[in-house]
Amino acid sequence: MKDSQEQIKVMELLAKNEEMAGKLYELFKMKLPAHGKFWNSLAKEELVHASWIRKIYPEVKTGRLTFNKDRFSPRLIQNSINYLERKISQSRKRKISFQKALEAALEVEITFPESNFFKVYDTDSRKLKQLLNALKDAFGEHRDKLLDMLHENRRQRTA
Repeated sequence: MKDSQEQIKVMELLAKNEEMAGKLYELFKMKLPAHGKFWNSLAKEELVHASWIRKIYPEVKTGRLTFNKDRFSPRLIQNSINYLERKISQSRKRKISFQKALEAALEVEITFPESNFFKVYDTDSRKLKQLLNALKDAFGEHRDKLLDMLHENRRQRTA
């Protein structure tokens, strides 16, 4: 398989991971309508992230944008997708509390950043740097929103 094909495969996995997170948040929106606006906002943002990733496909296909094939672990990304699929399946079958939904979402939002997945290297192309920085910032924003909501929910439960 050509390098560009392998890299497109990795990009597709990354985009699918974002979409799966969005599907989980959509499910939380339906299961927890009192917090629907919060979950809807996160779900929509995940679709935007997937579109950012897909926007660089043409440059990867033509070789104008490349990255080290060992840079992004397809196995790590697939593990995240599998986790999201399990969470979606479990959440469809069971009642889920707002607290548990927040904890599950937080786990999703911290996995890649903790693994230095979005670390930018000097040798990265400008477009790849921009994408990685934007995704890292987006994960951070989601993490912060989730942590704020988690703390607020805990505070309300103990008040």
